[in-house]
Amino acid sequence: MKRRPGLSLLEAMIALTLFGMIWMGGQHALALVRKAAEAPGDRGDGFVLARQLQDWLSAAQPVRSRRRDNAPLLFQGEAGRIAFVTDLPARFGQAGPHLVNLKPDRDGIVMSWAPLRTNAVEPKTHLIAPAPAGLRLRYRETPTGPWLSEWQTPTQLPVIVELRLGPEDEPWTITARLRAGG
Repeated sequence: MKRRPGLSLLEAMIALTLFGMIWMGGQHALALVRKAAEAPGDRGDGFVLARQLQDWLSAAQPVRSRRRDNAPLLFQGEAGRIAFVTDLPARFGQAGPHLVNLKPDRDGIVMSWAPLRTNAVEPKTHLIAPAPAGLRLRYRETPTGPWLSEWQTPTQLPVIVELRLGPEDEPWTITARLRAGG
């Protein structure tokens, strides 16, 4: 009997079975990676929010409240709230420097922002984490110095800000090194 080129029916079925098993394993691995990237219950939005807050804090600007050299900065850092100046894109109303506030509210953690260069603009607000989310902040004056629960140097920015956002048992920890700090 002369053998023809190609696969027999049995060989084709075995190849398709192996291909299907490899495909299913790959789909399962992707599902596990996707699930690991998500915080519980937020479809991965928490990661995006954490990264955005880290970028904004890193780009905080040392803007003074008045035009004097020794005037305090528009920066307030407490254990449960923070206010700082950073550039926001146009999707926040207008592009440019904004005064940003993060603070707890009865509904959760609220972010508010208002452009610096415009007078009498009502700040816009957005709920970034629903209750019972918590907000805890710490500050460093030097890269290796002790953590401070409140920022008490009004004429300079901290070097590092640590922000813990979310439930007490599993918060998102965001550590931002401020480019203009120190």
